[in-house]
Amino acid sequence: MQEWELEIKPCEHTLTLDQSEAQKIAIKALAHCQECELKTNLWLCMTCGHLGCGRKNYDGSGGNNHGVEHFEKTGHCVNVKIGTITPEGKASIHCYKCDEEVIDNDLAAHLHVLGIDVSNQVKTEKSIAEQELEFNLNLTLSKVIEEGKTLIPVFGSYNTGI
Repeated sequence: MQEWELEIKPCEHTLTLDQSEAQKIAIKALAHCQECELKTNLWLCMTCGHLGCGRKNYDGSGGNNHGVEHFEKTGHCVNVKIGTITPEGKASIHCYKCDEEVIDNDLAAHLHVLGIDVSNQVKTEKSIAEQELEFNLNLTLSKVIEEGKTLIPVFGSYNTGI
């Protein structure tokens, strides 16, 4: 059986996050992307407080790439997914330079600089890790089940190859 394991760790960009350009943001500013009207899959730039929607997914869902575009214009690479922040100070954090999900051990303090108190947060969206796990589980099941029939792998002469 194949197992999937995700290891998330801090990156150099979360460890050396510069918030000297940061401005406290109003809670109303967290209502939608600053570039469009999307209200879900929102990513907050940890450097300056810009709020942009996420990447467009393969199925057309997701966002309009405004978080990525902000990174491309400014170089601000560490972003947190707004709906995933918990009162315990956990959240989905993505580093665009490393192009992977990372941990910010000082997330509560970094969000406080932007005017966000983690103790008041309620998780409303799936984290990236939860979305990837769900995708991988569905992918594995779709390989085993086809049109409602469970497929049995077979090997040996006349059972493998073309």
